[in-house]
Amino acid sequence: MPIRLVFFEMTVSNIDKLNDGQRDCLRFVLAHLNSKEIARELGVSPHTVDQRLRTAMRILNAQSRFEAVSYTHLTLP
Repeated sequence: MPIRLVFFEMTVSNIDKLNDGQRDCLRFVLAHLNSKEIARELGVSPHTVDQRLRTAMRILNAQSRFEAVSYTHLTLP
């Protein structure tokens, strides 16, 4: 099994570790909203959005919010 595939499988298994707030923020990133727009939609501060996205990126071992979304967009309802 190639290393990249193993890494992807590990990342997919980490998706279950995301909380609802992190998943919500990632859904809006997928819709191409920035932190201020996501904050407005969720009724939280842009700082809270950034913190949720940083935590999600760490959980998913992603280097950017867009990389994190690429790992999750098939599994987020």
